[in-house]
Amino acid sequence: MLLIETFRVALQSLWINKLRSSLTILGLVIGILSVVVITTLGNAAQADMTSAFDEYGRGRINVNLLFNANRSVQYRDFFSDDDIDALEGMESDVAAVSPELRRWMNIQHGNKQMRIDMMGVNSNYNKVERIDLIRGRFFTEEDVLGRRNVMVLDEKAARYLFGSVDIIGEVVSLSTGNFSVELMIIGVDKLPDSAILNMAQGDYSYGYMPITVASRMYFTDRYPRFMLQAQEGLDLNIVSERILNLLERRNKERGMYRVFTREGEFNQVTQGLGFLTATVSGIAAISLLVGGIGIMNIMLVSVTERTREIGIRKAIGAKMSVIMLQFLVEAVILSIVGGFLGLLIGGAISFGIVNMLGLPFLISKNSIMLAFLFSTVVGVVFGVYPAHKASKLDPIEALRYE
Repeated sequence: MLLIETFRVALQSLWINKLRSSLTILGLVIGILSVVVITTLGNAAQADMTSAFDEYGRGRINVNLLFNANRSVQYRDFFSDDDIDALEGMESDVAAVSPELRRWMNIQHGNKQMRIDMMGVNSNYNKVERIDLIRGRFFTEEDVLGRRNVMVLDEKAARYLFGSVDIIGEVVSLSTGNFSVELMIIGVDKLPDSAILNMAQGDYSYGYMPITVASRMYFTDRYPRFMLQAQEGLDLNIVSERILNLLERRNKERGMYRVFTREGEFNQVTQGLGFLTATVSGIAAISLLVGGIGIMNIMLVSVTERTREIGIRKAIGAKMSVIMLQFLVEAVILSIVGGFLGLLIGGAISFGIVNMLGLPFLISKNSIMLAFLFSTVVGVVFGVYPAHKASKLDPIEALRYE
């Protein structure tokens, strides 16, 4: 009964001073909603990246020739068709492999042109890299061996050049330096489903052509890079080591190559994103301390204003613990209400932002519980001193207070 009566009196006291109570909890509301928004955006970005990795990066290994190694690059350091065939022979480790010739080129249709990252690849590339065609088809082995002037264009470039993705059979002009070629579009690649990847790409556009056509354009029969898809369930570090061992047996110096996996890149990005989210959340949590100080300040003012009331209560027999409990309950109510409003408003803001960005809406239960618990603890910690001061007032001196 005592606790219920204490809550009733505390709520009555706070209601009498509605404006002051509202301003008191404002700092906590801002602190909690900041933490909720930041952690929700961080979790949404990590979930989006995880989904993108599962779809576009799991099991991928890239091997690049290093042009800044200890010695100058020689012709034999580049990868040949025989090297690619040897890698394809590692059937227990490798599901698919494709060399890659890559160069920025100008692409033009009518009076519209743009820069595009053009990649020469073989017919296995759609088994190595995720190709999600919304129109047409990818290269066949006949396209590659026959050196057919065909290409696959990404959706962004298609919409810019043609205003549509229904462009199968259209011809575009590609040029680099003094060399130009006309290619027929046989497929349109869909933009990634990942909002993060799309934002990171910005104006970036790309296209694919048969590796044999790229070799003819670039006057080379060797490649500085290849990509492969490892067999499912294998340790990519072990597969990478076996690849280097194979290259070494083929008279290649392993120090001239860099092997990296999408998994390693993904882990670095998610770790960095997690660290950034935690750091910014910590900075935002400082406002919780500011809100706590605000609660203590207002409670001290309340003790001063109600000195005579406290004296009357103590004069008619109220114990120190009852007086202390009343002021402590007021502080805790302020912090709980502030925490609840912060969670509610923060959740609404987070929902709006992630929907606008096209990210999944994920709120961490642990973050919610921690933020709410922290706001309650703030109320207790910063309410103890004013409550203790009120309970220690001398009843005679309090009754004399004007």
